[in-house]
Amino acid sequence: MCRWSDSNWWQAGRLKIIQSSFFYIRAFISPLFVTYFYLIITAMNWLIIAHDAEKTKELKRTLLLHDSCAEVNSIDSGEKADDSVLLLISKADHCIALLEGIPEFTPDVASVLGYFLGKKVPVYTTFDFLSAGSRIGGFVKYFPTVELLAEDIGGNYKKLAQIQRKKESFKYLFRNGIPFTPACFASFVAKGKIDVCRKYLDAGMDVNTRDGEGTPMLNIATRSERMECISWLLENGADINAVSSDRGYTALMDAVWRGNEDITRLLIERGSKMNTVNKEGQTMLVLAVGAGREKICRMLVEHGENPDVRDSMGMSAYEYAKLFKKNDIVGLLEKYHKQ
Repeated sequence: MCRWSDSNWWQAGRLKIIQSSFFYIRAFISPLFVTYFYLIITAMNWLIIAHDAEKTKELKRTLLLHDSCAEVNSIDSGEKADDSVLLLISKADHCIALLEGIPEFTPDVASVLGYFLGKKVPVYTTFDFLSAGSRIGGFVKYFPTVELLAEDIGGNYKKLAQIQRKKESFKYLFRNGIPFTPACFASFVAKGKIDVCRKYLDAGMDVNTRDGEGTPMLNIATRSERMECISWLLENGADINAVSSDRGYTALMDAVWRGNEDITRLLIERGSKMNTVNKEGQTMLVLAVGAGREKICRMLVEHGENPDVRDSMGMSAYEYAKLFKKNDIVGLLEKYHKQ
């Protein structure tokens, strides 16, 4: 019988794990399958290696309490290791190894931990080979009791999930040939591909990063008229008043320039600053008047836009409306005109 305590177990199983891993990489090598695979594998995958059924059950309960979507598998350290066990090992991204009954740091224990460390899989253990000081690195954490181990995982679960999400998201981008750059992030924002944009943020991209021309992501989404993406960026901390380097526009000014009433309304409701001036000295209201967009002019003045702010030519929005005989807009701005 092949057991965890048998020194030849790992020698027999190591090749199978490698072959199994290769099979799964090959099976999902096409972009379609890789995309599908990483979109569904978002929860953490835990593997508990223990002989005590009650401790295993309690640890499973603890993990699922913190993450109901987590996949939690277990291996009895005293049972035969077949192909299904090797598959569980190859799938795990976090491991709890109690390893009761193993008296010393044996070669097969070293091989198991070596496999996990090679994959940078965090290992939580009560196996006291680290008490004298570890040279293995930061991926193995020793605890004197199962209770302390469970307490540490529970207290840090949010951070662990964030680290795992970052790792998986970066992997998704890499395996799909998507560069982790602001320019590529901007291209997906412009297309409104929120699923991929979310991978960028999870992988560590700043939501307020800019493209090569200094244009914030929120402006890019606005110029592309991606309403859903704009809302998503704002929900994730995008600076609503960031100013682009190319034109000196805020996102609201871009929405006015595009003539998109829905996006203009959304940005106003989200608290965008009024009375901003672009590089040419123009206000948003000047742009709206010039394009004859009465509804947008109404939204702007009703939320505090001043029709008397003069541009670099010394003209205000109100004066432009009169100059170009936009009588409906003149009538609208009249009650807000003070100079």
